[in-house]
Amino acid sequence: MANSFLGTVVQSLKAQQPDWENMCFVLPNRRAQLFLQKELTVALEGPLILPQSYSIDDFVVAISTLKPATDLEQQQALYQSYCASIDKKDKPNSFETFLGWSTPLLKDLNTIDQYLVDRKDFFSYMSSLHEIRAWGQAQDKIIQDYTAFWKRLPDMYHEFMHRLEESGQTTPGMCYRMSTELLETFLQHNSKTQFVFCGLNALSPSEIFIVRELLTQDRAQVFWDIDKQMLDDELHQAGRFIRSYISTWPEYKQQPFNQAHAHFHDPKSIKVTQVQQQLGQAKEIGDLLAKMDNQQDWSKTAVVLADESLLMPLLYALPPSIDKLNITMGFPLDQHPTAIFINALLKMAVRQTEKGFYFADVESVLSITETKALFLTTAPNLDEVLEQAKKEHRSYLDTAYIKAIVPKAAHASVDTLFRLNGTPNQWVADMLEVLPLFYDVQQSQAVRQAYSLAVEKLMVLLSQIKDVAAGLHQDFSFSLLRNLYSQLSAGQKLNFVGAPLEGLQILGVLETRAIDFDNVLVAGVNEGVLPGQSEQPSWIPYEVKKAFGLPTQDEQDAIFTYHFYRLMYRAAKVKLFYNGTTDGIQVGEPSRFIRQWAFDCPETHSWQEHTQNVPFVPPPSSHKSIPKTPAVMEKLLELAKAGFSPSGLNAFVKDGYAFYKRYLLGLREEDELETYFSHKTYGTLTHNCLEALYMPFVGKQLSQSDCKDMIDRVDTVADEMVKREHPQNISGKNVLALAAIKRNIQNIIAHEQGEIVAGNVIEIVALEQKLSMTQTVPGIEGPVTFKGTVDRVDKYNGTIRVLDYKTGQLQDLGIMDWTDLANDPDRGQARQLLMYAMLWNTHNPNNPAGQAGIIALKQYKKGVLYVGEKASPRGKVSPILAAEQMQKAALVFEELTQTLFDPNCPFSEPAA
Repeated sequence: MANSFLGTVVQSLKAQQPDWENMCFVLPNRRAQLFLQKELTVALEGPLILPQSYSIDDFVVAISTLKPATDLEQQQALYQSYCASIDKKDKPNSFETFLGWSTPLLKDLNTIDQYLVDRKDFFSYMSSLHEIRAWGQAQDKIIQDYTAFWKRLPDMYHEFMHRLEESGQTTPGMCYRMSTELLETFLQHNSKTQFVFCGLNALSPSEIFIVRELLTQDRAQVFWDIDKQMLDDELHQAGRFIRSYISTWPEYKQQPFNQAHAHFHDPKSIKVTQVQQQLGQAKEIGDLLAKMDNQQDWSKTAVVLADESLLMPLLYALPPSIDKLNITMGFPLDQHPTAIFINALLKMAVRQTEKGFYFADVESVLSITETKALFLTTAPNLDEVLEQAKKEHRSYLDTAYIKAIVPKAAHASVDTLFRLNGTPNQWVADMLEVLPLFYDVQQSQAVRQAYSLAVEKLMVLLSQIKDVAAGLHQDFSFSLLRNLYSQLSAGQKLNFVGAPLEGLQILGVLETRAIDFDNVLVAGVNEGVLPGQSEQPSWIPYEVKKAFGLPTQDEQDAIFTYHFYRLMYRAAKVKLFYNGTTDGIQVGEPSRFIRQWAFDCPETHSWQEHTQNVPFVPPPSSHKSIPKTPAVMEKLLELAKAGFSPSGLNAFVKDGYAFYKRYLLGLREEDELETYFSHKTYGTLTHNCLEALYMPFVGKQLSQSDCKDMIDRVDTVADEMVKREHPQNISGKNVLALAAIKRNIQNIIAHEQGEIVAGNVIEIVALEQKLSMTQTVPGIEGPVTFKGTVDRVDKYNGTIRVLDYKTGQLQDLGIMDWTDLANDPDRGQARQLLMYAMLWNTHNPNNPAGQAGIIALKQYKKGVLYVGEKASPRGKVSPILAAEQMQKAALVFEELTQTLFDPNCPFSEPAA
């Protein structure tokens, strides 16, 4: 850009005719170095050795001559120092426990060094502070250990630094402190070099020392990028830091500050868009980019993601017209699909038991796209594993079970991913074997690059964990593995490398420092995101930070205010997107920066605000209805030929639309794993047990001793039936449910035994009797079959009874108005019993059923509850089913069937 900040710096220096070869530029980040080199090559003519350039962090490291240790190396050294510093009589925390409190401590130690805090004063102050806080309290061991820790911290810190120095390393914070001490030596070795600091803003005391020392020696120039109005306004946070430097540095008291500009007030087009849902921002940006002129120079357009988690959705939303792309931002590693895959596998391994892997964990792993990709050619239908497990009610799955279902070609992958009883070291080795398979995903170049970076990062991380575990001399458990992985992966970023000066530029907020663009699109401009509201965990109280000049959330807000407004200085077109939907902890509120800009909007700015245009799709009618077309009628005739069961007819009466889906379309609800017995399973187990117990007595008259034998066999039979449904041992609530089943069955049989003692004669005629009948129904073209399975038929004092077992809630079996039975959904149990009686009578005209009733397991004391007529709502039911009653029942089912086949009566949901 002609008026870019770095271009202005180069032109200003060019007018001074400097010795470019002996110049050194110091910029906020490495990205700015590339843009500086571009400006230099454009502005300077002829052959030239480009001047040296550093990011501010790299510059400090170069001065200190020390190598910053990685986070893991610092953790190891600090833990060893911690163990060496405690009394021999005390047992040190395990490395796993240590990880829980050491991470914020390390950040604090780095900060006090970077900010040149006097360590002796600081440690003494913190120790005294905690002693005062503990004064007057009960001095239990926890408080004593806590205060003792702060007393030991100076020695522990000294030991910590010594261990790092022995390996030629130090902390990043110590690099800053050492750079102030070794600056003179560095300058002597670079005696001819002139330094140029560009685009810096919030400097730590160590950085201020370096800059001011170079200014004092007339070895440096500093170029600030600040708007004059923001600089002059004492309340505007964008100018907070530069304003303080101008007012306190002697260098600016000798000559007036003349670097402020008014670029922010240049004509600009600003459009603020409220988007629905977080991911909607990525789609909105993708659509916007697709509409832009494809012939333009994409390198002048920047997409800035304040919320880094939007990167992957954005990559999928980019239009094909963008063939070149440069991503310069740190995408959170733990949000990448590959890391989610590793996390799911680790969770499954941590929660494994002797029985195997928990079903929910296996389901989670198998549902991940990465898992499906690994088994794409060897086991394309992994859902078979879950479906089979649900049928068998398996709460736990082991390796052998999964291998028995998937094809043999997939066994090797199953052994790797679902290795049962493996060690943490073996698990790490398995992951290191699996991860390289994701290097070449079949996606766009940008997505493929994201996967490659994630794989490399994860492999390095797992290798580090393996090395740490080997040197700990502690048991390497899955719990420790999980904590190590969580600590090391938290905050890890994927740093992308692309065509740095070509194509669309995708950046994080911090990567925009010192760089300018014509078109700027910023996503995630929500309060709480830009600026962020969560301060880093710290052991240092806010008041102590203020007292020692350490950074707090206040400084963080000012830093991001500067970054936001500086990015807008030279932009001509700005588009800001924020999520306007409140969802969970996500608050749909625009950032304060949007509100501030709108309030102070200059006249030269064209400001627009609008809400994302989401086309309204009217919801489908809440009342679903399906007409009976000729095809539907044909299907109904097929069903009629196969047979209607009482449950099918009851389903039609209750919900015609549900009947249509279930019986005409054949749609069933997907089975879910029963962690605990469902009502259906409870009833099935009860029915199966009663059938097994009574089966030996079919055709016989029951005696008291028969009932006693059945009661004695209840436990054995019930356990056997449960084993068939649940091959694995049951536990928890299922144990209680089984005990309830046994008790209910024993109560039923005991009540029947009481009937026999009272002189009643009970003969078992049939169990689980399957019956059907076919007849013609007026108005229906073909024959209609009715079918059903009767739980039990017996003869009670000479009267045939058709009986059904019920474990659930009972309905009223008394009939006052027979016409209600054809259309009342609450009379399903009465319809079922009458249907069973009709079926029995059709097959046994010489021995018809005189009664039909329900044996309710939860109301066993009431005996059999019969269906029959009654004179009033509270009247007594007459249990007799004579020919007159059965003729009325036949008319009920005739009317019901005619309604089912009525072409003018659609299959509809019940009215609300």
